[in-house]
Amino acid sequence: MISLRKAATELERLEELQQTLAKCYALAIKSSSEYAVELDPHSTEYFRQRLLLLDTQCGQASAPEHYNAVQASLRGELRNYRDQAREQLGRMRKDLQNAASAMRVFAESVSTSGNDCDLQLRREVEQLEALAASDDIEKIRCGIESATGAIVRSYGQLRRSHQLVVTQLQDEIRTLHQAMDNERSRMDRDHVSGAWNRQKLNQRIDQLLQRNDPFCVLLVSARNLRRLERQYSSAVITDALRTLVQQFDSILGGEAMIGRWSEDVFSAILELDPGSAMALSTEINRKLSMSFPVWTSGVAQMLTIDTTTGIVDRRKDSDSSKFYRKLEQMAAAMAGPENKPAA
Repeated sequence: MISLRKAATELERLEELQQTLAKCYALAIKSSSEYAVELDPHSTEYFRQRLLLLDTQCGQASAPEHYNAVQASLRGELRNYRDQAREQLGRMRKDLQNAASAMRVFAESVSTSGNDCDLQLRREVEQLEALAASDDIEKIRCGIESATGAIVRSYGQLRRSHQLVVTQLQDEIRTLHQAMDNERSRMDRDHVSGAWNRQKLNQRIDQLLQRNDPFCVLLVSARNLRRLERQYSSAVITDALRTLVQQFDSILGGEAMIGRWSEDVFSAILELDPGSAMALSTEINRKLSMSFPVWTSGVAQMLTIDTTTGIVDRRKDSDSSKFYRKLEQMAAAMAGPENKPAA
């Protein structure tokens, strides 16, 4: 009887501990969303919405695999937000450096073009002031003629120099804008694979839904990615994923928007008829699985990415919420065994 009471007490203690741990984990997820560094309001709000969804999933978890799925998703969201923050900070630093460089060139150009003209004009003004005190009419006449010509020449030189400075400044501004555009484009890319990030994919899908256009989303899962990450260095994994994305894009003829949907699932948005997309899915599944040699400790080994494909189509006038739900279910079903969400 005493043993049963002790066992019951221990079970109650363990249950209370489990509830406390689950509550603390949920609060940690919520705190991550509340205290996120707000570099870009749009990206931060998207990050918070994703974490609130994970908080809900954590509250509904009832088995270890459910918590493992939440943890895997949280890891991916934190990684993506960290990469975005890193890109934004890098872009801000480069923008400041480019702006400072442009203003330095402008200031040096103005200073260089203006110094000689300024000295010459000062000399001519001093000469006119000296002539004003002279009684020699011929000297005054020749002096005024000489000073006037010098002033006109200095003015023309100054105007041409300033036009050159303006042209140089316009070139610097164009270069600065190009650099800023390049940095903004990098922010929308996955840091590892070079594909578009999830946020950019969602924006494109929302545009197509608003236009009520038919389209398909082709999903490709790198099912053994987690195992490869443990086996090879991050540099090797980066090269492998970039090669995978490049081959994916090449098969699609460069006509699709390719992005990283989750940790080990990539997607392509295709504005194609569903029938054509299905045939394309079969072709990609046949061609995309790839093996190539990598060097580790001076020894060549073959790295193989195991892929599987799936497709979700959206027809004209169909329910957008059902499409999104089907897309999420398909992506979850295709995830690698170590990143499988709760059923």
